[in-house]
Amino acid sequence: MRAGAIFVALGALVGVFASIALGVLREDGRRAAELRIEPTAPGGPEGVGVLEHADGRLTGWIVVWGLEPGTRHAVHFHGPDSACGSKADPVAVHPDLEAGRDGVAAVHLDVGAPETTLEAGTYYNVHAAPSSEPDNPEIACANVEPAP
Repeated sequence: MRAGAIFVALGALVGVFASIALGVLREDGRRAAELRIEPTAPGGPEGVGVLEHADGRLTGWIVVWGLEPGTRHAVHFHGPDSACGSKADPVAVHPDLEAGRDGVAAVHLDVGAPETTLEAGTYYNVHAAPSSEPDNPEIACANVEPAP
């Protein structure tokens, strides 16, 4: 089995178990959502994320694979009332993703963000270069999917 397929399988399993766990947490007023990151450019990366929002903080995990090893990538949540392929202002930002030797970047989020960040109509995107680069096209995107 190729390494990419292993990461996809592991990412899917993490997503399922985290969605179940986050569903329980929602009973205490927290919002939960997931991401299924897909390429928007040929050969672009893929990934998954599980997120929750409480008390003005966005927390969770995002894993992206298929990046060039050792690269950094700007990432943003955009919205409201938007989706992948549209242009909307950033509503939340976390530090750049950093790909390891295997082309995988994993980040544990804990950033301030508006409550609406985990509502439908928000999307997450990955850029080709670090946030310090002015001309920085999108290479992957995920619509925020609120947990049921």
